[in-house]
Amino acid sequence: MMKSGDVLFLISNSGKAREALEIASCAKEQSVTAVAITTLQKSPLYKTADLKLCIPKVEEEHRIGTIASRMAQLNIIDALYLSLFIKWAKILLAPFNQIQGKRDCKKTLKFLVFMKFKFIF
Repeated sequence: MMKSGDVLFLISNSGKAREALEIASCAKEQSVTAVAITTLQKSPLYKTADLKLCIPKVEEEHRIGTIASRMAQLNIIDALYLSLFIKWAKILLAPFNQIQGKRDCKKTLKFLVFMKFKFIF
């Protein structure tokens, strides 16, 4: 369930995907910040989003254009992930470093599974 203060990322090359627009609308109703990764073409998603992360518009005549767009979208996601990890690295790695010193494999495994779950959700 989305709530005020949450951030929602929406990815749509055209900015016209019905699902993305419906989710963006629900986010607005819940005071959730909507971040759109889309092309800069003043699409409905572009207009709806609170923050816009734009990728270049690649010709759509050939299917190869979608590969370039997806790579651009993945690069944005990677950059966001790395910047957040760098910002929170000390906090995230402190428990891991404590566990590593004790060499307890069960605790290490539990910690890694927990951290993966925390990043996914």
